[in-house]
Amino acid sequence: MVETEILVMRRVLIAEQGPLTEYLVRSLAQLGLETVVIVPNPPNPVSYAEHATFAVQLSSANTDFRDALIEIANDAGCDGLHPGYSGLAEDIEFAQRVMRANVKFIGPQLELVFALSDRWTVREMARAAGVPVSEAFGPISSVSEISTCGDMLGFPLWVKDGAGRAPRMVNNHQELSAEVASRTLSGASAVWGERHIPKGRHVVATCVWEEQGDMVLSLRDRALRDEWGLSVDLVPAPVSDDVESIIRSAALGFGRTLGYRGIGSVGFMVDEDEAVVCIGFRSRLQVGDLLSDTYQGLNLAELQLRLAFGENIGWTSEDLQPKGCSMAIRIHAVGHGIVTSVSVPSIAKFETNIMEGHFASGLLGVLIVSGKTRQAVVVKAVAALSEFSIGGLNTDVKDHIKAIANFRFWSDERVN
Repeated sequence: MVETEILVMRRVLIAEQGPLTEYLVRSLAQLGLETVVIVPNPPNPVSYAEHATFAVQLSSANTDFRDALIEIANDAGCDGLHPGYSGLAEDIEFAQRVMRANVKFIGPQLELVFALSDRWTVREMARAAGVPVSEAFGPISSVSEISTCGDMLGFPLWVKDGAGRAPRMVNNHQELSAEVASRTLSGASAVWGERHIPKGRHVVATCVWEEQGDMVLSLRDRALRDEWGLSVDLVPAPVSDDVESIIRSAALGFGRTLGYRGIGSVGFMVDEDEAVVCIGFRSRLQVGDLLSDTYQGLNLAELQLRLAFGENIGWTSEDLQPKGCSMAIRIHAVGHGIVTSVSVPSIAKFETNIMEGHFASGLLGVLIVSGKTRQAVVVKAVAALSEFSIGGLNTDVKDHIKAIANFRFWSDERVN
């Protein structure tokens, strides 16, 4: 029935151009689908171009990127378009344009894409669904509201925009005013403030909602979140049984109330007293979701495609076989440079798009390490990072080693 529909879709354009593009190429190929990928303009060697069915270069830097993607999809005879892991997956206007071009937009129901892309709207939806949310004030639209926000929430507090991008902590009224002004001037929508939770744990529940039933695939801990770019995810999240039960129930109930179908992630903060509040809902695949694949032996990109066509996956959470503990470390370039070599130890997996000759900056890839326990994974991760190297540019590998090897990380002591 639905499997036939997937087989009818024979070619998919992957809009993603980041470190996880090759993962998407592999995943869709496992379903027997041809893949079309975008290569940089000007030319820059990317590993995924060698494994996709077709590789296309954008014709002009002056063309609207979204228009160019739709044009490529049509010219290449694509039946579907995968928006990837970026904000493009939550761009309702783009999704509608893709569908009008008779190309399947791979993701959740279009009517939910826009609402779930706005963090302030998600707060109100969560509240309506009976899910506890963090204390916040907004949207902020005047000078007097800036002062009220600081007085009500206290300092430090977080300033966010509608999409929840680049949250910034401010410590006093002066910093708050400057941050709100800078975001307003840059055109950010729904600027708002959120109370800071000292030593809070950020836990993300990756879930599936489908007609035959709902399930939580994994709970991952944003175990290290550094303002300067260090980022480590850990699964399973080290929370008590009571907290796990609360998060699972809240996440699944939220999705059911929305009528959501597909894969999504619900974010929570847990304070020192184990109080749980919801901080967001993502309808797209996230970088941290790679851990669900490793931990549960799944392929979320393949699962996402099947669910997008309404297929029932045919198994339940009781069928999942979690294995030990897994850690994902996001490796970033410090500055930029041309890659001369990449050496990954056999004890780790590295999802990336870089290769020799690649001009690199920003996020280079995700290093994944697995073991029986958190402590075993910490030891293995330090060993893997010590052997891991990318020639030709500086990276934050040494900073990650220092952070992960710290006794506080080993013992899971929250310091933020």
